[in-house]
Amino acid sequence: MADFKERLELALANKKMTAAELSRLSGINEGAISQYRKGAYKATQENLEKLALTLGVSIAWLMGADVPMHKEKSSPELSEEEKELLELFRGLPEDKQKMVLEMLKAALSTKSK
Repeated sequence: MADFKERLELALANKKMTAAELSRLSGINEGAISQYRKGAYKATQENLEKLALTLGVSIAWLMGADVPMHKEKSSPELSEEEKELLELFRGLPEDKQKMVLEMLKAALSTKSK
């Protein structure tokens, strides 16, 4: 059975993504990703979720379980604009993220009126 670092490498190769891109899109420090790739550290649950989401794989697969690589598609792929929005959102501090969410909710509630 493949381990976490091997699965991470495979997922990066399948996405044709660099570690720097993974860092930027997931919000995980590039140094941490480097340590994961070397097998020096395993990701926290929170970072596993971010990695799996960014790479489009299941958490169980990424951890080395004998399950399909890709989770079942429950929603369409993100557009480039949605990816950019997510990247920008993840770059904000938590208090700013909450503020943006409240602003979006307010904008949507006034849209239907």
